[in-house]
Amino acid sequence: MKLIFYIDMNAFFASCHQVIDPRIVSKPIVVSSQSRRAIVASNNYEARKYNIKTAMPLYQAKVLCPTLICINVNRELYIEYSHKIFNLLVNNFTNKVEITSIDEYCLDATNIYLQYNNAFECAKAIQNNILNSLNLPCSIGISYNKFLAKMASKVNKPLGIFIFKPHNIKTKLWPLDIKELPGIGKKTTEKLKNININTIGDFETSTNNWDLQ
Repeated sequence: MKLIFYIDMNAFFASCHQVIDPRIVSKPIVVSSQSRRAIVASNNYEARKYNIKTAMPLYQAKVLCPTLICINVNRELYIEYSHKIFNLLVNNFTNKVEITSIDEYCLDATNIYLQYNNAFECAKAIQNNILNSLNLPCSIGISYNKFLAKMASKVNKPLGIFIFKPHNIKTKLWPLDIKELPGIGKKTTEKLKNININTIGDFETSTNNWDLQ
């Protein structure tokens, strides 16, 4: 059986800016353009304490947090650190790494995790290496396929590690909001909730009851 790690960088855009400017560490920041119609592209966890969310209008975020620091989008910076993370994984752990987005990586740890005694300790070594080398936090999900590993990476953010095993899927995965399913957008979420499918468990139960004949 394969062992898959899904590495999800925490507040990646904002974290990159904090790396190059330590003065804004631990302060509420968002990444956004400065136009009148600007929206929040990324926010750190300090900003989230004020209920600031991605895709929120910037003016609204400033109302929620008057001390909010706004930083212009810097795509070259994010690409640079995305490549650094990928190279770190390949050079220090395994070449079986897939970049799934600019801030997410899927790593096949099947042949390396026993070098660290177990899957959790292997993930912790990866997490600590990224944090100590690049000063970037991440969460890591672990399971036997990419989908479950990706879902596991959402459970203990930030700087979390979580393992989905067959015995805890119903208790940990099913209660998650249906919007957490990959590929489920805002409109689809609304349609599903209109028919009382509010969680992943509701979706699982409903599909099992479909008449496929």
